[in-house]
Amino acid sequence: MCDSLNRTGVLCSLCKAGLGPALLNYSHPCLECTSYGWVAYFAATLIPATLFFIFIVTFHVDATSPTLSFLILYSHIWLSALQHNPNFLHSVKHYNRLYISVPVLLTTLTFYGFWNLDFFRQLIPSFCASRNMSMLTVLALEYVVALYPLLFTAIVYITIELHARGCKLLNIMWRPFNPIFYQFRKFCNIRGSVINAFATFICFSYSKILLTSFSILSFTLISSSNPSNFTNKTFLYFNSSISFDKPGNIPYYVVGIVMPTVFCILPLITLLVFHTRLCKCFHKYKLLCEVVKVFQKHFKDGTDGTSDYRFFSGFYFTIRVFYFLIRYLNTLYYYYADWFLCFCALLLISYLQPYKERKYNGLDTFWFAGLTAIIFSLQYQATVAGGKKINDIVVAVGLLVPFFYINILVIYIVLKTIRKKICWTHCQGTRCTCCYRKSTGSMQDELPDRIINSVEYRPLLQK
Repeated sequence: MCDSLNRTGVLCSLCKAGLGPALLNYSHPCLECTSYGWVAYFAATLIPATLFFIFIVTFHVDATSPTLSFLILYSHIWLSALQHNPNFLHSVKHYNRLYISVPVLLTTLTFYGFWNLDFFRQLIPSFCASRNMSMLTVLALEYVVALYPLLFTAIVYITIELHARGCKLLNIMWRPFNPIFYQFRKFCNIRGSVINAFATFICFSYSKILLTSFSILSFTLISSSNPSNFTNKTFLYFNSSISFDKPGNIPYYVVGIVMPTVFCILPLITLLVFHTRLCKCFHKYKLLCEVVKVFQKHFKDGTDGTSDYRFFSGFYFTIRVFYFLIRYLNTLYYYYADWFLCFCALLLISYLQPYKERKYNGLDTFWFAGLTAIIFSLQYQATVAGGKKINDIVVAVGLLVPFFYINILVIYIVLKTIRKKICWTHCQGTRCTCCYRKSTGSMQDELPDRIINSVEYRPLLQK
């Protein structure tokens, strides 16, 4: 196994002489480094993330919506399993398992990878940037992939706000692009779409930050085979040649603790308690309220005689924390723990019915029932002799069914947005119902916006 990865040492922890660790590869093989390695890395990560941002803003893809929330979580679970077991793809290719052709499998996992910001990771050839790079550095680079979309979205939002407040320098720089953005604003609320994109990228980055932190902080215990000098030593999980308590590793450990605290734990606590009196002092910050509202808008808010379930906006993030924590504790009973976690989630959703619309409660109940059944089947078949065939069939079905569903859903979102664009083009100056709507919200929701931002509705007002 070490030879196939060009590695050597205890637990394949070292690269062979003259080689360096590959970037953007779950198996972490060692390769000959090239002079364009860093250029290839940033081109393979930042450019797709920027194009993905444009796609999300243009077509208003909302990862917080009940139709997508579970599927985003599901794709993260699959990618975490692939990262936890990097030999999965190799075994499928070698033994032709899962009853799925390799191109279909790679396409499916690549599509799931988009929702985890792993753009084309299964398709692009592996490359190395530096022979002197340690595995901790390779893992820490995942933070760049996770945080770049959030930083880029924040810059775009600040630019829009400065332009709206009449910044002269920005207005001069913006002038050549005015015709393009004028056409774009006719059928899309740019500011609202950017805030939605920021919330969406929080969902995408959440799992990657957690997984990267758990990977950096993971360790393995190695025992000496010498009976006369028996010792136990703790080493890095991804590099068993380096002691876990080596002083040079401390900066990575600090980053591995700070990153999930700031970008995972704090957002989770905010969503859980923001609607309560504890956070009443923060309600004066309009932008923070708008971002939280993106997550909470689909849940019952205590009106019309219902209970207040807005804290459920942190439900999927809580599942991520516990699921990935179970995975990286390397417990022998993680199948039972995973099943118990999914079963508890199923009971909560089916009993509390937290969504405003009944169809979303049913949809989440269906998805969690399916995931619970898959995990139970995998656990049961693992204990039954000859159950490997059924196990592979269950995994294949669990891969393909959500894949086709989410494809159909994304195509529907794209076609719906294009239809609104066509409506704006052909109905300007008329009182067509669809012209009173933007990409989100209803006519009633947009009435105040038509008064404040009348330039966007000038054809209607002239009528």
